[in-house]
Amino acid sequence: MFAIARFTTTSISPWGESELFEHARRAVELLAGRPGYLSGRFGVATDQDFDRASGSTPNSVYALVTEWENVGSYRRALSGFEIKMEVVPLLSRALDEPGGFEEIALTADSE
Repeated sequence: MFAIARFTTTSISPWGESELFEHARRAVELLAGRPGYLSGRFGVATDQDFDRASGSTPNSVYALVTEWENVGSYRRALSGFEIKMEVVPLLSRALDEPGGFEEIALTADSE
């Protein structure tokens, strides 16, 4: 299963981008230590209209994506004390939308 938490410049307020990046880096670091964790990444949307003068968008969209062996591993990971203290504050700033997904389509490298 994989989990996606999306953020916007507005949703992370009063944090700035540098604070978001640091919280996301720490979240991936902590989640990577949990049983059942497979991978994680954080990125910014590339298909936005950038403000040519400042080189950035007024409301950028970011995503934290993690992959897990199963939904139980993901749910148990979120219940750890350190996760609740450091990752949940980040996740609480995510957009209010479904975030957990069970993979149903096989990829080219799937068995």
